[in-house]
Amino acid sequence: MTYKTVAIYRDNEGKRIDEEIWLNERIKKKKQKLKESKVTIQKDLPWSTGIIQQKRLEKVLNSKEVPHEQFIRFDGNKSIDEELRNKVYWDDPLFLINSKLVNLNSDKKMISPNNAIKRLKCRFLSPQNRFGIEAGYRWDGVIRGNGYEEKLLLRLNNKEDRFSVLGDFE
Repeated sequence: MTYKTVAIYRDNEGKRIDEEIWLNERIKKKKQKLKESKVTIQKDLPWSTGIIQQKRLEKVLNSKEVPHEQFIRFDGNKSIDEELRNKVYWDDPLFLINSKLVNLNSDKKMISPNNAIKRLKCRFLSPQNRFGIEAGYRWDGVIRGNGYEEKLLLRLNNKEDRFSVLGDFE
């Protein structure tokens, strides 16, 4: 003998409900999850693709524009001019000035040449040299020269001192 068992459907509180109501609730939950997943996908869309894929997409879009451009690229072309103006160079002094002007209106910290590039400095006192170059940040503080720089700087200082003393007597 086979017995036909009937499934009992319950809601979140544990009460018995009909099969149709239970199915409708399940369908609503699935639809809601789909909507939420679409929203999260749309929010994360810029980060969901890699940089290489974005560059490939830009190349494809640019290649569609190329047939409409003239074969010879000249200086008066507005699209080329705009492309070059939008390009940012790391050592552009005018970019720093413009960014200062933009940041004056905002609450953010203003960019100054000192803040633009923070270079590591050596923690030791470095001896002077004839070119005025500071020691690199990896220098360990040991002077490995033959003393030529020190002798040269002493000679130059003595020479300057003699001229300054002679200038006082005139």
